[in-house]
Amino acid sequence: MLLIQAEAEARVNGVSNGVDKLNDYYNLLGAGYTPQGGDMGFGLGYPTRTAADYATLKDFLTDVLQERYLYFIGDFEAFVDHARVNGDADVDSSYMQLKSGFTGNPVRFLYPQVEIDSNDNIPATIPDINAPLPIYN
Repeated sequence: MLLIQAEAEARVNGVSNGVDKLNDYYNLLGAGYTPQGGDMGFGLGYPTRTAADYATLKDFLTDVLQERYLYFIGDFEAFVDHARVNGDADVDSSYMQLKSGFTGNPVRFLYPQVEIDSNDNIPATIPDINAPLPIYN
């Protein structure tokens, strides 16, 4: 929620307001908070950010969205978030990239082999990980 607030504050009131929420998020992580609600038992020592750390709104929003992507790793929400901001002039959408040697941005999960073998509803031709899905047209 703090990352959503950081993005919203920056878009509406400027980076200096958004950075406060981003720092709140980093302070939680630095104190040992985990997304599952547990305590790792050690601080990670995230540095406090200031508005001066970001040359543009685009730099700040890209940093926030990168953090959201890391938070959502392995969850479909990462793709929903990416689809929401893909093409937004205020965001560098390259924060979500495929590994070296591949091009484009991922837009869906890979189908695991067990799913391919056991699900009759799998497409006959499996689309590439960066093939646009009809739902986002």
